[in-house]
Amino acid sequence: MKKAVLIVPYFGKFPSFFQLFLNSCKYNPSFNWLFFTDDKTQYSYPGNTRVIYSTFIEIQIIFKRKLGDDIVMLRPHKLCDYKVTYGFVFQEFIADYDYWGHCDVDAIYGNLSEFINPLIELGYEKIFSLGHFSLYKNTPEINKMFQTPIDGKRVDKIVFGSDYGFAFDEWHCPY
Repeated sequence: MKKAVLIVPYFGKFPSFFQLFLNSCKYNPSFNWLFFTDDKTQYSYPGNTRVIYSTFIEIQIIFKRKLGDDIVMLRPHKLCDYKVTYGFVFQEFIADYDYWGHCDVDAIYGNLSEFINPLIELGYEKIFSLGHFSLYKNTPEINKMFQTPIDGKRVDKIVFGSDYGFAFDEWHCPY
């Protein structure tokens, strides 16, 4: 098994500093990154990254197929609310990993292994709680945890049924 993969759907042009982000990925060889994007700009992608070129419409179709036709995803920014579903939606891409996660591309990473690997070794189910960088244990239970009712309500249905941005990836939910 591989340790961790970070899933990054990004539509539109990557920011001007994106190569710097990729450089920081390169220096974290025990982590992998999986990009879904329509930006075909030539970057120097390191060996621990994989790029799948796709359109936003194709991603919408994948999410609707996995989560149901009643979800609302009219613009790429709404993907922030769906970050917690990536382990479920993209399960065929992450089967070989112990952990999956999501991150933003507006960060430059130092040595992630130094402080994340000890937490992985302890077997935490979720590492970090904010949307700019979070890891989840890759198990069927954790990958579907976003469906867990809170106070008897399926909050995911409310969040995914609206075009409003809820910052669902940054809630301090029980998962």
